[in-house]
Amino acid sequence: MINGFSEWAAAERLIQSSPLEQLKGRCVAIDAVAHIQKSLTKGDTKESLLPALGGNPFNIENTLDTQIKQFRDSGIKPLFVFHGINASGEHHKLITAELLAKKIDEAWDLYNASNPDQAVVAFGTACLFDSEHIYRYVQSLLHRKRVPFLVAPYSAYAQIAYMEGDVVDAIQGSSELLVFNTQKVILDMDFESMTFTWVTRQSCIDNLALGNAQLWNDACLLAGSNLLLTLPQLDNDATAVRIPKIRAAADMLKRLSMSGNTICLQHADEPLNRQFDYLDNYRKAIMSIQHHVITTISGEMVTLNKETAPNDVHSFIGQRLPDEIYYYVSRGTLGTSVLSWRTSGQIVEKPPVDGGTSITYQTLIRDKLLHSRRKSLALLSQSLHRFYQHKDVNLKLFFGPQDTQGIPLDVTNAGDVKAMISKWHVGKPLIANRMKQTKVDSCSLLFAIESLSSTDFAKSTITPKKAADKIMRDVQEIQSNALWRYLHLNDYIADDHTLSERGQMLSRAYAKAKSSGLETDQFDEPLLLGVELLRLQILNTDNLFPVPPYHGAPYRGSETDQRNTLLVSRVACLGRLRHEPIGYTGPLSRHLLAYNSCVSAARHAQRDMLDMSLCTMLLDGDVDRSIGEKAMRDIGFGLPFIRDNDCGLSIAVKHYLDELSADDQPTSSESRQSVKDKGKKTWFPHVIDFEESLQYAFSLWDAMTAAVKDAPTSLVSANLRDEWMKVDTWLSGRR
Repeated sequence: MINGFSEWAAAERLIQSSPLEQLKGRCVAIDAVAHIQKSLTKGDTKESLLPALGGNPFNIENTLDTQIKQFRDSGIKPLFVFHGINASGEHHKLITAELLAKKIDEAWDLYNASNPDQAVVAFGTACLFDSEHIYRYVQSLLHRKRVPFLVAPYSAYAQIAYMEGDVVDAIQGSSELLVFNTQKVILDMDFESMTFTWVTRQSCIDNLALGNAQLWNDACLLAGSNLLLTLPQLDNDATAVRIPKIRAAADMLKRLSMSGNTICLQHADEPLNRQFDYLDNYRKAIMSIQHHVITTISGEMVTLNKETAPNDVHSFIGQRLPDEIYYYVSRGTLGTSVLSWRTSGQIVEKPPVDGGTSITYQTLIRDKLLHSRRKSLALLSQSLHRFYQHKDVNLKLFFGPQDTQGIPLDVTNAGDVKAMISKWHVGKPLIANRMKQTKVDSCSLLFAIESLSSTDFAKSTITPKKAADKIMRDVQEIQSNALWRYLHLNDYIADDHTLSERGQMLSRAYAKAKSSGLETDQFDEPLLLGVELLRLQILNTDNLFPVPPYHGAPYRGSETDQRNTLLVSRVACLGRLRHEPIGYTGPLSRHLLAYNSCVSAARHAQRDMLDMSLCTMLLDGDVDRSIGEKAMRDIGFGLPFIRDNDCGLSIAVKHYLDELSADDQPTSSESRQSVKDKGKKTWFPHVIDFEESLQYAFSLWDAMTAAVKDAPTSLVSANLRDEWMKVDTWLSGRR
């Protein structure tokens, strides 16, 4: 939202209202991000403690169901449009994230000072923090519920503006749409009053800018929005009477008789302007509005106003990718993270929801995950134009120097990763037969690992492209090959297609989880993440997060009790808490939230690598490009690591074990049941079956213990194994 727009437009009576019935039978393109953000921050759907838990809102699917029903009951046909690949020059998102991180830090201070009500309010001001991971999960829900959506090549604003009139009947979204060449924007739909509010771009231009469209655009940009940060000189305005930022920006432009570019140039050497690289980012924003890249109704990639576009469109949009990639992005088949890194030449690492001030998290991002990211980028680059194969990518960190280009990833020297996984073209008949043998009816990480337990089958999967019968057309066939390639690239499968030592370790964990009665979707992702965290050397009892600021670690019982509780709680962080579709009520832990940030980073790295394994299959012609749109969506949304975790289950386990450690008889059945009853009735009133949640966490623990117990010392040190076994013995009497 443009800063001050709503206040200004309401005061000037520019916002009009009409009966919702006027939209009956109409197709409305909806700015999906603005729609989701409104759900996160307004009314009954707001979950104030979302920044304190991480992950997805507990009521997100329930909210979406309600909204879909409202659209259908009103006869409105929504088309949700999401942002796609990040355009160059979007570093203002880093600044915005840092400002929200400070708000969350203040909320934790209130919580630790025993001011819970004030803390909840403070957390609620930062509900939009780190919400990007929610969007792809929402896309998967929309696909499952058969609601149409589109992912724009780059900006959803530009895409929606292009669609107005010719493709859809109306558009709805944030005020940023009014900067683009739109006519009328629906700001809100009220299904209770059965009305909608809207505004025309021309009325805004006439009122604020005296009919001058360029002055209007400049005022919108300098006021601050999702397109550009607020001009620092407007933020530092010391006048007694506060006026809406958009009005203040317009007044400045008219008073000085200057363009936005001239004002930015005049202040270019001032400290904050220099820190934000404001002049350059302003110019990129202006050019991207005029010459953004959109996809036409026929699927063609087009630069707006191409006849007047400069030769360096890549400098404000990013380097061009093959057109077919934008198609896969538009259907949600591929995520955009690695694609954004590749086109911009930079990874801009924002602070996580816990603040990211720990050495543990910073080391993870700066050092430990580079190997995975390098492989993902190299795999993509080796299927693209040679330009990309000789151009590196830099990592820019929120905790590092902001005046440098960042840390080079050395992508060009990652080796021939594409050739490494080039012999996975396993046909549908072979896969179907193996599924019958393993009694599996769907493609999953479990099947990908379990299928290779047979040496004969593993050998039969060595299928160079020239030996493959035909290109892949079946959804499960494509998914299986993508998973095998990802697991091979990630060292779970050896070059002879048998399970590596790490793959065997994961297989033992899976076998134990199955014997515990868990469903596949309850353990296949969590246990692989657990093995990854062992690889990253952060699944242990070490004090990874210092106090302050990371309060909320186990504190009851002996030091041994506390260390043991910590390890079991960290394993529980791999799973999800089953919670009613309502905002969370219960205890918090910044310590476990920080650990969840590490789990989340590892999870995203897995999906990034999996996306690129699939992407190269598509680019290299291994997959039939004529398969239907539904199948294309099924492929992407049927692969793992779509949905992020919260730390709710970890907090529940920590509280249970902590409370037992304060009891004189922590292993007695009476004590255990008493604490479980207290958890169900007092601490976690909206958890669906508190005891079952604990049992689920302990089943994950058993599976990880099975993996650790027989793991070679090259994967798990003898000291860690011994410590793990001691914790297992300690836990056995407390379950």
